[in-house]
Amino acid sequence: MAQQMGIQGCMGGVSSTANGKVAICMATAKTLVFGPFEAQNVRVAVMPRLEGRALLGMNVLSVLHITQIDGKMVIAAPTQ
Repeated sequence: MAQQMGIQGCMGGVSSTANGKVAICMATAKTLVFGPFEAQNVRVAVMPRLEGRALLGMNVLSVLHITQIDGKMVIAAPTQ
């Protein structure tokens, strides 16, 4: 998935998760686009064992407005 997204220059490492320690590769994504949102120069942790799935980290989610309505998470642009 990292190659498909144009992520290069990964530095290997280990991260602790709820399922224990996993091998990761840290890099910077020049542009990250998801839905109507776009972020620039985002630090990403590539986890090969996720097998095509992607997670948004708090470094991205913390700049968005997140609410929960009727059991669904709603992500919106931050209000000014």
